[in-house]
Amino acid sequence: MRTLSLLLVALLLPMHLPAAENPKWPPEPQLEMRVQFAPTVFPTPAGNFLVYELRIANLSKQPVVLRRLEVHDAADAAAMPIASFEGEQLDSVLMHFGNPAIGDQMPTADNNYRSLAAGETAMLYLTISPPRIPGALVHRLYTADDDIEGAATTTRGVKLLELGPPLEGGPWRAKAGTAYNDSHHRRQFMLLGGSLTLSSRCAIDWKREENGANFRGAEDDIRSYLSYENHVLAVADGRVVAIKDGIVDNKPGHVGAEALKLSLETIAGNLVVLDLGDGQFAFYAHLKPGSLEVKPGQRVKRGEVIARVGNSGSSFEPHLHFEVTNSAQPLRGEGLPYRIDRYLDITHGNASARHGELPVAEMLVQFR
Repeated sequence: MRTLSLLLVALLLPMHLPAAENPKWPPEPQLEMRVQFAPTVFPTPAGNFLVYELRIANLSKQPVVLRRLEVHDAADAAAMPIASFEGEQLDSVLMHFGNPAIGDQMPTADNNYRSLAAGETAMLYLTISPPRIPGALVHRLYTADDDIEGAATTTRGVKLLELGPPLEGGPWRAKAGTAYNDSHHRRQFMLLGGSLTLSSRCAIDWKREENGANFRGAEDDIRSYLSYENHVLAVADGRVVAIKDGIVDNKPGHVGAEALKLSLETIAGNLVVLDLGDGQFAFYAHLKPGSLEVKPGQRVKRGEVIARVGNSGSSFEPHLHFEVTNSAQPLRGEGLPYRIDRYLDITHGNASARHGELPVAEMLVQFR
């Protein structure tokens, strides 16, 4: 018994390892990394893309300086990264919540821009198009004197739907669309009900134009705009789950939209939300008042006219804001990529038929 007692005492005593064998504590940088919403790879005329965000929280008591971010194939994290961000490129994707983008105006990066204060959370807006996109990713973040690996995510987060066009004819310019990392839609997060979401992650503002112009006549006359009163189409067979009507069109220009007292109820203007199935919803915004041809609960067929393009809500000129999200409630879901079954890419003059791809920002397309 005496021998057993001595053995227990010996086991309970602290071990004094040589200094070289003492592990550091904490063992890793006190940075929490997580993907805001699992991305889904989608095809475009410019290649396959992933559009997602990485949230980083500094949970230490000291500032931490970010140096480099690498995106790796989770199945082979030791291989070369499929994407990396360092220096000014890291600045361009980093956003401090205390210094967010205002509209299309991106924050100015100073010498301390890559420093996260103790307790601070920041966001990295990632848009990548590597030659090969693996089924899962992992991220390696380097600080000034350390590194950490984590934030694993799938690249097949949701079912990628193939939809019909939301408009007819054209030409239509895709403004602030996906694969454009510095637009107000790409950075436009919402905080509602204690949850942060980015419903406009893959949103496109469709504006009709001819010969580089989107209006003819007086610039302050709504009827001068080529987009105004164009038919808005159901992109799939589905059920209408929400509408809003009766919000007047703004006079074109900043004065018009700013004269409206914007709120959560008016910011999208007149709208239609269509249930596409598979937990996905099409959201049409800024519609012309009195033009809605559907009611909640009504079933529609793909290609059916559901409204007309207007200039209601937070809109400075007539256009269609179109996005797909995972929520039937406007502005409360996560923005999802999708494909358009067919259209013509006429960006560079010659018509190129595209099938099952999502147009990228600034493309000029003709819908069939």
